[in-house]
Amino acid sequence: MLPPTKERVFISYSHDSVEHTRRVRALADQLRADGVEAWIDQYVQDPEEGWIHWMRNQVKQASRVLLVFTETVENNALMIRVCSSYKTRSKQLLLFFCLDGFINTSL
Repeated sequence: MLPPTKERVFISYSHDSVEHTRRVRALADQLRADGVEAWIDQYVQDPEEGWIHWMRNQVKQASRVLLVFTETVENNALMIRVCSSYKTRSKQLLLFFCLDGFINTSL
């Protein structure tokens, strides 16, 4: 019998504030504590291949992509393009908005 495979999640997020960045890190840490192989840029220092290639590789390796952003950028054209890009790669895309300091999972 093969061992169960871990769910691999890549978390992409807006870098709006230090507090938002901390909350995303706490989310990633909690996912890891719960047995999910979660990846964010904060776990890596200056990837050799550069940030763009590193992010693309993370998306390719992930079984799911989680986008976390604040309401100040949720309508930003860049985030809309990012969402469209992830959808076309046949990844399961999960969108989370961080509102008033809480991760809203009811969307």
